[in-house]
Amino acid sequence: MAPAYASDLSTWLVRHHLSYGIAEYPQANTVTLDSGGQVQMLDPQWPGGVPVPGDYQTKLSWYDAHRHDANFVVAMHPPDGNRSGIYRLARAAFGPPARTYNFGDYTVMTWNKNLLTYFGPPPTAPRRPEPRRPLDQVAVIIRLHFPDSFWLIGRVLLRSRTMRWTRR
Repeated sequence: MAPAYASDLSTWLVRHHLSYGIAEYPQANTVTLDSGGQVQMLDPQWPGGVPVPGDYQTKLSWYDAHRHDANFVVAMHPPDGNRSGIYRLARAAFGPPARTYNFGDYTVMTWNKNLLTYFGPPPTAPRRPEPRRPLDQVAVIIRLHFPDSFWLIGRVLLRSRTMRWTRR
């Protein structure tokens, strides 16, 4: 069961007709679950202050501005009162909000535009190079999959290694 604060926030967002928005992971996750999908919230990454699709428990289609209209951001009030994190990032990326609400421990900022149109491309994971296989492993694979052409392929592969094979 979601904590009471998520339940209260979910109810408040539904009552204010806010159904697709942005928050940090704890709020995005618990509100989306607690509301039974009536409110869907995304947890983007912010490299260099530019929002991009998150890479944890997410789908790229959720960030598609043609399918969805995200028009609000939920920021939690830090205990020290210093507004930082997603509050500052959202205001810098999307401009000043049309309306700002304070609800319990949260600030809810709304815009009259689709915030997803401001998102950059998704981060790309660095590609890991394919591990190099020893030539004898390559030959075994070739022999298993192409027994009739093994001799020819084996000669081509091994010619560059200055080795000789014979057909068995």
